[in-house]
Amino acid sequence: MLYYQENHLPVVPEELWKKAQSSIGIRQRKKPIPEEKQKLSPINYPYRHQLFCGKCGHRLMRTYTGGKYRWICSGKERFSKDFCSGVSILDEEVKSWGVFLEKRYITEKTDRGRIIGFTWEDEDAWKREHTKRAHRTTVPELTEENYPYKDRIFCKYCGSRLRRIIGNNGSVTWICNNFSRNGKNACKGIRVPDQKLQSLRNNKKMVYIGKEIIDGKECYGYSSKPDQRTA
Repeated sequence: MLYYQENHLPVVPEELWKKAQSSIGIRQRKKPIPEEKQKLSPINYPYRHQLFCGKCGHRLMRTYTGGKYRWICSGKERFSKDFCSGVSILDEEVKSWGVFLEKRYITEKTDRGRIIGFTWEDEDAWKREHTKRAHRTTVPELTEENYPYKDRIFCKYCGSRLRRIIGNNGSVTWICNNFSRNGKNACKGIRVPDQKLQSLRNNKKMVYIGKEIIDGKECYGYSSKPDQRTA
């Protein structure tokens, strides 16, 4: 296992790191999400590729918060609320619409600032009046040439893949997909600034990344396997 901060040499011994991880794991152990609720499949969610934000046109993504599943705007999630104020709709609400095959662009109905319901348009109707919003900051395209480690970086705490998010100022961060979608009950998560990963550009192996605060400084470390395996 290697540890790095600004690509420096290790600052703590491996054994100390393992003890810290074990202690944190005991303190922060959460009730797991029931297995049957974790499955994101065409059978359980036949509409998962049909939901879009009516404000910016980006796809809605499933998250788990407060003991319930929601579909939220991926544009807001990736680029911040300055990009899109977003849509958040309970999965129960979507299921109440029954079976549908068309793409639906969803907008919240509000009354004096309070959400009272939802409306939707099909893709053709939405695109007659709107265009999918593009982020104003130019960042490198998500390719293996620009990010050679993109398919080889995972969360050390749960084993989930890290995915790229782009800040409103153009900053690139990699975040645990399990934490992002299912909340802290699923995983305490990891967020890694892209600049911290440059030492992995020529590393062809799978790496599992964690973070500790040591002497008030953020220290990132990576290993060849996670603390636990995802189901």
